[in-house]
Amino acid sequence: MQKGVIYARYSSDKQSGDSIKTQVAKCRDFCEQQEILVCEEFIDEAKTGTTEGGRKEFARMLEMAEKGFFEAIISYKYDRIGRSFVETVRSIYELERYYGVKVYSATEPNDPLVRNILLSVAEDFSRQLSARMTDTMTANAGRGFHCGGAPPYGYVTVKQPDPSGRTNGKGNLINHVVFDLHPDQAPIVLRIFQQYADGISMKKIAHRLNSEGITAPGGGTWDLSAVRYILYNETYRGWRIWNKTKKIRKPDGKKTHRKRPREEWVIVKNAHPAIADDELWNAVKEIKKRKERY
Repeated sequence: MQKGVIYARYSSDKQSGDSIKTQVAKCRDFCEQQEILVCEEFIDEAKTGTTEGGRKEFARMLEMAEKGFFEAIISYKYDRIGRSFVETVRSIYELERYYGVKVYSATEPNDPLVRNILLSVAEDFSRQLSARMTDTMTANAGRGFHCGGAPPYGYVTVKQPDPSGRTNGKGNLINHVVFDLHPDQAPIVLRIFQQYADGISMKKIAHRLNSEGITAPGGGTWDLSAVRYILYNETYRGWRIWNKTKKIRKPDGKKTHRKRPREEWVIVKNAHPAIADDELWNAVKEIKKRKERY
Protein backbone atom coordinates (compact mmCIF):
# COMPACT_ATOMS: atom_id res chain seq x y z
CA MET A 1 0.00 0.00 0.00
CA GLN A 2 1.27 3.45 -0.96
CA LYS A 3 2.07 5.82 1.93
CA GLY A 4 0.76 9.33 1.52
CA VAL A 5 0.14 12.62 3.31
CA ILE A 6 -2.61 15.22 3.06
CA TYR A 7 -1.90 18.89 2.47
CA ALA A 8 -4.65 21.44 3.16
CA ARG A 9 -4.62 25.23 3.15
CA TYR A 10 -6.87 28.25 3.20
CA SER A 11 -5.62 31.72 2.47
CA SER A 12 -7.73 34.18 4.45
CA ASP A 13 -7.91 34.59 8.21
CA LYS A 14 -11.59 35.45 7.63
CA GLN A 15 -12.29 31.90 6.52
CA SER A 16 -13.19 29.27 9.08
CA GLY A 17 -11.66 25.94 9.91
CA ASP A 18 -14.64 24.29 8.17
CA SER A 19 -12.78 24.77 4.89
CA ILE A 20 -9.93 22.64 6.22
CA LYS A 21 -12.32 19.95 7.48
CA THR A 22 -13.92 19.71 4.04
CA GLN A 23 -10.56 19.51 2.29
CA VAL A 24 -9.26 16.79 4.60
CA ALA A 25 -12.48 14.76 4.37
CA LYS A 26 -12.37 14.77 0.55
CA CYS A 27 -8.69 13.82 0.59
CA ARG A 28 -9.33 10.91 2.95
CA ASP A 29 -12.16 9.67 0.73
CA PHE A 30 -9.78 9.75 -2.24
CA CYS A 31 -7.08 7.89 -0.31
CA GLU A 32 -9.52 5.20 0.73
CA GLN A 33 -10.60 4.69 -2.88
CA GLN A 34 -6.99 4.60 -4.13
CA GLU A 35 -5.77 2.45 -1.22
CA ILE A 36 -3.33 5.09 -0.01
CA LEU A 37 -2.34 4.93 3.66
CA VAL A 38 -2.52 8.42 5.20
CA CYS A 39 0.53 8.92 7.43
CA GLU A 40 0.18 12.59 8.32
CA GLU A 41 -1.72 15.81 7.65
CA PHE A 42 -0.01 19.13 6.89
CA ILE A 43 -2.24 22.17 7.34
CA ASP A 44 -1.45 25.83 6.68
CA GLU A 45 -4.17 28.11 8.03
CA ALA A 46 -4.64 31.68 6.73
CA LYS A 47 -1.64 31.39 4.40
CA THR A 48 -1.58 32.73 0.87
CA GLY A 49 -0.92 30.37 -2.01
CA THR A 50 0.69 33.01 -4.22
CA THR A 51 4.09 32.05 -2.83
CA GLU A 52 5.54 29.05 -1.00
CA GLY A 53 7.41 31.28 1.43
CA GLY A 54 5.90 31.60 4.90
CA ARG A 55 4.05 28.27 4.75
CA LYS A 56 5.72 26.34 7.55
CA GLU A 57 3.74 23.11 7.14
CA PHE A 58 4.34 23.11 3.38
CA ALA A 59 8.08 23.50 3.98
CA ARG A 60 8.04 20.71 6.58
CA MET A 61 6.20 18.47 4.14
CA LEU A 62 8.82 19.08 1.43
CA GLU A 63 11.62 18.25 3.88
CA MET A 64 9.97 14.94 4.77
CA ALA A 65 9.40 14.20 1.08
CA GLU A 66 13.12 14.64 0.40
CA LYS A 67 13.88 12.16 3.17
CA GLY A 68 11.57 9.55 1.64
CA PHE A 69 8.99 9.35 4.43
CA PHE A 70 6.06 9.01 2.00
CA GLU A 71 5.26 8.40 -1.66
CA ALA A 72 2.23 10.61 -2.35
CA ILE A 73 0.79 14.03 -1.52
CA ILE A 74 -2.98 14.45 -1.73
CA SER A 75 -4.61 17.87 -1.81
CA TYR A 76 -8.26 18.87 -2.22
CA LYS A 77 -7.40 20.85 -5.36
CA TYR A 78 -4.13 21.68 -7.07
CA ASP A 79 -4.47 25.35 -6.13
CA ARG A 80 -4.15 24.33 -2.46
CA ILE A 81 -0.56 23.37 -3.28
CA GLY A 82 -0.07 26.87 -4.68
CA ARG A 83 -1.48 29.62 -6.87
CA SER A 84 1.80 30.64 -8.42
CA PHE A 85 1.97 28.66 -11.65
CA VAL A 86 5.77 28.73 -11.91
CA GLU A 87 6.47 27.85 -8.25
CA THR A 88 3.84 25.11 -8.04
CA VAL A 89 4.77 23.39 -11.31
CA ARG A 90 8.43 23.46 -10.31
CA SER A 91 7.71 21.96 -6.88
CA ILE A 92 5.52 19.20 -8.30
CA TYR A 93 8.14 18.44 -10.97
CA GLU A 94 10.90 18.15 -8.36
CA LEU A 95 8.75 16.02 -6.05
CA GLU A 96 7.82 13.57 -8.77
CA ARG A 97 11.10 13.46 -10.68
CA TYR A 98 13.72 13.58 -7.93
CA TYR A 99 11.95 12.14 -4.88
CA GLY A 100 9.40 9.79 -6.44
CA VAL A 101 6.49 11.51 -4.69
CA LYS A 102 3.29 11.62 -6.71
CA VAL A 103 1.03 14.68 -6.26
CA TYR A 104 -2.73 14.05 -6.50
CA SER A 105 -5.85 16.21 -6.47
CA ALA A 106 -8.75 14.60 -4.64
CA THR A 107 -11.36 16.34 -6.79
CA GLU A 108 -9.70 17.04 -10.16
CA PRO A 109 -8.30 14.90 -13.02
CA ASN A 110 -4.81 13.67 -12.20
CA ASP A 111 -3.37 14.36 -15.62
CA PRO A 112 -0.25 16.59 -16.04
CA LEU A 113 -1.75 18.63 -18.88
CA VAL A 114 -5.04 19.21 -17.08
CA ARG A 115 -3.14 20.00 -13.89
CA ASN A 116 -1.09 22.71 -15.60
CA ILE A 117 -4.21 24.23 -17.14
CA LEU A 118 -5.96 24.28 -13.76
CA LEU A 119 -2.93 25.86 -12.07
CA SER A 120 -2.77 28.52 -14.77
CA VAL A 121 -6.47 29.27 -14.30
CA ALA A 122 -6.01 29.45 -10.51
CA GLU A 123 -3.16 31.96 -10.85
CA ASP A 124 -5.21 34.09 -13.25
CA PHE A 125 -8.22 33.97 -10.90
CA SER A 126 -6.03 35.14 -8.02
CA ARG A 127 -4.72 38.00 -10.17
CA GLN A 128 -8.23 39.05 -11.24
CA LEU A 129 -9.55 38.85 -7.68
CA SER A 130 -6.74 41.12 -6.50
CA ALA A 131 -7.48 43.59 -9.30
CA ARG A 132 -11.20 43.67 -8.43
CA MET A 133 -10.43 44.31 -4.76
CA THR A 134 -8.06 47.12 -5.72
CA ASP A 135 -10.70 48.69 -7.99
CA THR A 136 -13.29 48.53 -5.19
CA MET A 137 -10.96 50.10 -2.64
CA THR A 138 -9.93 52.80 -5.12
CA ALA A 139 -13.59 53.67 -5.67
CA ASN A 140 -14.25 53.76 -1.92
CA ALA A 141 -11.16 55.88 -1.27
CA GLY A 142 -12.27 58.22 -4.06
CA ARG A 143 -15.46 58.86 -2.10
CA GLY A 144 -13.51 59.60 1.08
CA PHE A 145 -14.06 56.27 2.83
CA HIS A 146 -11.45 54.38 4.85
CA CYS A 147 -10.08 51.23 3.20
CA GLY A 148 -8.78 49.37 6.24
CA GLY A 149 -6.13 49.51 8.90
CA ALA A 150 -5.91 51.46 12.15
CA PRO A 151 -6.68 55.19 12.01
CA PRO A 152 -3.76 57.58 12.55
CA TYR A 153 -3.17 59.05 15.99
CA GLY A 154 -5.78 61.71 16.63
CA TYR A 155 -8.65 59.95 14.89
CA VAL A 156 -11.14 57.16 15.49
CA THR A 157 -13.12 55.20 12.91
CA VAL A 158 -16.90 55.46 12.78
CA LYS A 159 -19.47 53.92 10.46
CA GLN A 160 -21.89 55.96 8.39
CA PRO A 161 -24.62 54.87 5.94
CA ASP A 162 -23.86 55.15 2.26
CA PRO A 163 -24.67 58.76 1.21
CA SER A 164 -26.56 57.54 -1.87
CA GLY A 165 -28.70 55.18 0.20
CA ARG A 166 -27.33 52.01 -1.37
CA THR A 167 -28.36 48.75 0.27
CA ASN A 168 -26.96 45.24 0.33
CA GLY A 169 -28.70 42.13 -0.91
CA LYS A 170 -30.76 41.95 2.32
CA GLY A 171 -32.14 45.47 1.98
CA ASN A 172 -29.94 46.94 4.72
CA LEU A 173 -28.09 50.22 4.17
CA ILE A 174 -24.43 49.78 3.29
CA ASN A 175 -22.15 51.29 5.94
CA HIS A 176 -18.79 52.89 5.20
CA VAL A 177 -15.93 53.67 7.58
CA VAL A 178 -14.80 57.28 7.99
CA PHE A 179 -12.57 59.18 10.43
CA ASP A 180 -13.76 61.32 13.31
CA LEU A 181 -11.78 63.23 15.92
CA HIS A 182 -10.39 61.33 18.91
CA PRO A 183 -11.46 63.38 21.97
CA ASP A 184 -8.11 63.02 23.76
CA GLN A 185 -5.60 62.63 20.95
CA ALA A 186 -6.83 65.26 18.48
CA PRO A 187 -5.97 68.17 20.86
CA ILE A 188 -2.44 66.74 21.21
CA VAL A 189 -2.00 66.69 17.43
CA LEU A 190 -3.28 70.27 17.17
CA ARG A 191 -0.88 71.32 19.91
CA ILE A 192 2.06 69.78 18.01
CA PHE A 193 1.19 71.77 14.88
CA GLN A 194 0.68 74.99 16.84
CA GLN A 195 3.93 74.68 18.78
CA TYR A 196 5.95 73.93 15.67
CA ALA A 197 4.36 76.92 13.92
CA ASP A 198 5.45 79.00 16.92
CA GLY A 199 9.07 77.99 16.32
CA ILE A 200 9.46 75.14 18.82
CA SER A 201 11.62 72.30 17.48
CA MET A 202 10.37 68.75 16.98
CA LYS A 203 12.82 67.50 19.60
CA LYS A 204 11.62 70.00 22.19
CA ILE A 205 7.96 69.20 21.42
CA ALA A 206 8.65 65.52 22.05
CA HIS A 207 10.46 66.36 25.30
CA ARG A 208 7.52 68.44 26.55
CA LEU A 209 5.01 65.70 25.75
CA ASN A 210 7.10 63.10 27.56
CA SER A 211 7.59 65.36 30.59
CA GLU A 212 3.81 65.61 30.90
CA GLY A 213 3.41 61.84 30.69
CA ILE A 214 1.45 61.93 27.42
CA THR A 215 1.54 58.57 25.67
CA ALA A 216 2.85 58.54 22.10
CA PRO A 217 1.31 56.65 19.16
CA GLY A 218 1.91 52.95 19.70
CA GLY A 219 1.95 53.32 23.48
CA GLY A 220 5.58 54.37 23.96
CA THR A 221 7.30 57.69 24.46
CA TRP A 222 7.56 60.55 22.01
CA ASP A 223 10.64 61.05 19.88
CA LEU A 224 11.57 63.21 16.92
CA SER A 225 10.32 60.68 14.35
CA ALA A 226 6.85 60.47 15.99
CA VAL A 227 6.47 64.25 15.92
CA ARG A 228 7.80 64.43 12.37
CA TYR A 229 5.31 61.78 11.20
CA ILE A 230 2.43 63.92 12.44
CA LEU A 231 3.72 67.17 10.94
CA TYR A 232 4.16 65.58 7.51
CA ASN A 233 0.90 63.60 7.47
CA GLU A 234 -1.67 65.21 5.19
CA THR A 235 -4.45 63.21 6.85
CA TYR A 236 -4.47 65.93 9.50
CA ARG A 237 -5.56 68.43 6.84
CA GLY A 238 -8.77 66.44 6.48
CA TRP A 239 -7.51 64.70 3.35
CA ARG A 240 -8.15 61.05 2.58
CA ILE A 241 -5.04 59.69 0.86
CA TRP A 242 -4.89 56.15 -0.45
CA ASN A 243 -2.62 54.14 -2.76
CA LYS A 244 0.57 55.76 -1.49
CA THR A 245 2.34 52.41 -1.48
CA LYS A 246 2.22 49.11 -3.33
CA LYS A 247 2.23 45.88 -1.34
CA ILE A 248 4.90 43.45 -2.45
CA ARG A 249 5.07 39.86 -1.25
CA LYS A 250 8.65 38.65 -1.11
CA PRO A 251 9.69 35.05 -1.91
CA ASP A 252 9.81 34.25 1.83
CA GLY A 253 6.12 35.15 2.11
CA LYS A 254 6.69 38.37 4.05
CA LYS A 255 5.09 41.60 2.90
CA THR A 256 6.86 44.85 2.15
CA HIS A 257 5.69 48.12 0.64
CA ARG A 258 7.06 50.17 -2.22
CA LYS A 259 6.23 53.88 -2.48
CA ARG A 260 4.17 54.95 -5.51
CA PRO A 261 4.63 58.29 -7.31
CA ARG A 262 2.29 60.99 -5.99
CA GLU A 263 0.36 61.16 -9.28
CA GLU A 264 -0.92 57.62 -8.57
CA TRP A 265 -2.27 58.54 -5.14
CA VAL A 266 -6.00 58.87 -4.53
CA ILE A 267 -6.48 62.20 -2.74
CA VAL A 268 -9.85 63.43 -1.47
CA LYS A 269 -9.98 66.78 0.29
CA ASN A 270 -12.42 67.45 3.14
CA ALA A 271 -13.03 63.73 3.60
CA HIS A 272 -13.09 64.03 7.40
CA PRO A 273 -12.65 66.73 10.08
CA ALA A 274 -9.28 68.49 9.81
CA ILE A 275 -7.12 68.92 12.88
CA ALA A 276 -4.77 71.44 11.24
CA ASP A 277 -6.66 73.94 9.07
CA ASP A 278 -5.12 75.30 5.86
CA GLU A 279 -3.62 78.35 7.55
CA LEU A 280 -1.89 76.30 10.23
CA TRP A 281 -0.78 73.58 7.76
CA ASN A 282 0.76 76.16 5.42
CA ALA A 283 2.51 77.93 8.30
CA VAL A 284 4.10 74.64 9.36
CA LYS A 285 4.96 73.85 5.75
CA GLU A 286 6.85 77.13 5.33
CA ILE A 287 8.89 76.50 8.48
CA LYS A 288 9.79 72.99 7.25
CA LYS A 289 10.88 74.42 3.92
CA ARG A 290 13.13 76.99 5.54
CA LYS A 291 14.77 74.39 7.78
CA GLU A 292 15.28 71.96 4.91
CA ARG A 293 17.22 74.63 2.99
CA TYR A 294 19.83 74.90 5.73
